[in-house]
Amino acid sequence: MPASPRAACLLALLALVPAAAQEHLRHIADCRVTWQSPSARAADAMPLPGTKGAAAWVRFSEGALRIRPTHGAAITEDEAYGTLGWVRLAPEGVDLASPGSFRQTLIPEEGAMTVEVVAGDGTKVSWRLWFGAETLVVETKLSRPLPLRLVYGHTVASPARRGDDRVDVVDGALLYAHRNAGARRTRQLAAEQGQDAARLSPTIATRAYGLALAGATRAAWTPGVPAKVEGIPGHEWTGVWPAASEHVTTLTLGAAPGLATEDLARRGTTVASPEVLPSVRLAAEQRWEDFWRRGGVAINPKAGPSDPAHQVGRNHTLARFLLAANQGAELPPRLSGGPVETPPGTPAPATWTGQGLRLLGWAALAGADDDLLTPVLRLYRDRHAAAQARAKLAKAAGALWPETLTVAGLSAAPTGPDGMPRDPVLSRHLTSPIEYGWMAARAHLELGRDLRPDLPWILDAVRGIESLHTPKPPAAKPGKDGKAPAAPAAPGPLLLQPASALGVCPGATNPADLVAGLRALVPFLSSREQVPAAERQALSALAARLPELPLATRGETEFLAPAAKCGRVVGALELPELHASWPFGLVGVASPTGLELARATWELAKEPRGEPRSPTSLRRGDVSGQPTLALLASLGLADASGKAAVAKLSDAAARARFPLSHGAPESGPDLASVAAGVAGLHAMLVASEPDPKGRIFLLPAWPRGWDVTFRVRAAGGTVVDGVVEGGRLTRLVTTPAERRDDIVLPEGWSLPAR
Repeated sequence: MPASPRAACLLALLALVPAAAQEHLRHIADCRVTWQSPSARAADAMPLPGTKGAAAWVRFSEGALRIRPTHGAAITEDEAYGTLGWVRLAPEGVDLASPGSFRQTLIPEEGAMTVEVVAGDGTKVSWRLWFGAETLVVETKLSRPLPLRLVYGHTVASPARRGDDRVDVVDGALLYAHRNAGARRTRQLAAEQGQDAARLSPTIATRAYGLALAGATRAAWTPGVPAKVEGIPGHEWTGVWPAASEHVTTLTLGAAPGLATEDLARRGTTVASPEVLPSVRLAAEQRWEDFWRRGGVAINPKAGPSDPAHQVGRNHTLARFLLAANQGAELPPRLSGGPVETPPGTPAPATWTGQGLRLLGWAALAGADDDLLTPVLRLYRDRHAAAQARAKLAKAAGALWPETLTVAGLSAAPTGPDGMPRDPVLSRHLTSPIEYGWMAARAHLELGRDLRPDLPWILDAVRGIESLHTPKPPAAKPGKDGKAPAAPAAPGPLLLQPASALGVCPGATNPADLVAGLRALVPFLSSREQVPAAERQALSALAARLPELPLATRGETEFLAPAAKCGRVVGALELPELHASWPFGLVGVASPTGLELARATWELAKEPRGEPRSPTSLRRGDVSGQPTLALLASLGLADASGKAAVAKLSDAAARARFPLSHGAPESGPDLASVAAGVAGLHAMLVASEPDPKGRIFLLPAWPRGWDVTFRVRAAGGTVVDGVVEGGRLTRLVTTPAERRDDIVLPEGWSLPAR
């Protein structure tokens, strides 16, 4: 069953002055999640985020605390996610299998978790778990001195040091380490795709990852023995901390190119020492205080935990808490990864699909989490060279990215001689890098993010699309009578053909999603002083050549079409035509002149398949990767947005005990689905024109019956704090103050008194 919160979730986020800041943190504390019984299965675990991709899934079952550590950068030489194993802790000399009482609590305001158990004989055992960067600290307290048994299990490593996985004792700490032996899959794919593997990122060949189990005192570790590790054949190593009333155990995770895994053992031992632990704790507390001040949403704070809208606000907070594991990360997180280990023989490939990953980027922007946005954009920035080489294969300028990317920046799908995927649905699916460029642009406008580090790949992405679809002028011929040859004619309107409308319409002409992306991004770049003058001039010329958004009519109704021409329609996963509404904002609430056009498009898209229809008329469900909530919000449909938010983020959406366990329990939570909810809820609250002094459309799709306290960001680095009570906006503060004059409310809403 989904978890129930301990108390009402009121995320006020009114930290405008130091006194209000403390009140804000108190309300975050009301979003705690508590379980009153042990977990019956591995899927029922609580997440605890560290930094740089480190995280842990924690549950208590069968008399022991069970931890599954994970790391988003633990990637093998075959570009698949590696496992860090399992850890089990239990005191010796007491039976906790059938406790007299139990309580497990997630404490998001502190980034911590507690587990409190009382044994049948009255012995009290409590654990407090929290991350200091990539080190998970487990503090154990007992009502009487007892030894603490630690068991480490792994399904690949063995005492014989099979392959590149080994387990050693280093300075009293148990160390599991994996070091990649080259980059097998990268070399294979590079050869197949006509790329020089030596020019690609070396992040796979030199990568290492591991885990160290350490403590304030040294444990006596026994050699590994065959055992079932969470039901999977493997090996286990056992250590025992000497009897005491308090124990400090550290699990130090690490994964990076060139990582010295032995340092993990030393780091874990250092953190566990009484001299260092207080400073690590202080830094962790400061991390979470800073994180929660950025922004957030609390809905129906007085309604109580059984109210679905209230759950939406609380789960929005928990979603940001979960995604915070990617602070300072090298790579984007695994889109689907949870408390259950993938069985051996079925490695999960480390690949990202642009349409799925983008939702994490928009969620980061919605939460003002610039540090969470960085690894998403770096996936494109750091693989720029591979994209440039691909463009050369396609005889184009600039850079071209496939829709599915490997860690090294190659295509995860088989490619043709031009380096692009053979699949016609994917071969000209070019919208994603343009959307990420627009994401960087919005982060620049709203968060003040420096655009310059991302400009080279963004400009090359635009250049690659222009070059791919601009016919090469014929070679100049000598003029008659010795005259100089005539100058080539200026290129005509850009014709995006053949193209693919988000994989819905392969073989399309001027697909709506790509047209919308270019029409949003190109004028923006041409107006930025950070862009060199020559580039701005070229961009202005390109803006004049861009096609219009494709339109169609049905009867007397005009609507957006998925493409100017669409050879065939496949699948039903996206609405390419409504990219013009979200995220690009060319129509919809951020451009009221096109609002009715966008709404008509949505209404036609809901028609059942099989009826006479235009190519846009496809029934859409809300599956992972679909920004349905954000689309509804961008259309200003408040009631429909509220229903979609409940379907997406309430406890009813959970498939396991933790509220955010979307998708199959064994692979959840589905981070793309979670992120879609975060981005969509933000779109219900605010939309703004891409101009530092443009209009801010507040509450464009907010249900009248939902009270809310919010802090959101808008263009111009604007912070908007507001309170809605009883269907009225009762409090509004903008920073800077003058941006209040740019606030636009829907019909029927009014601004509160200053």
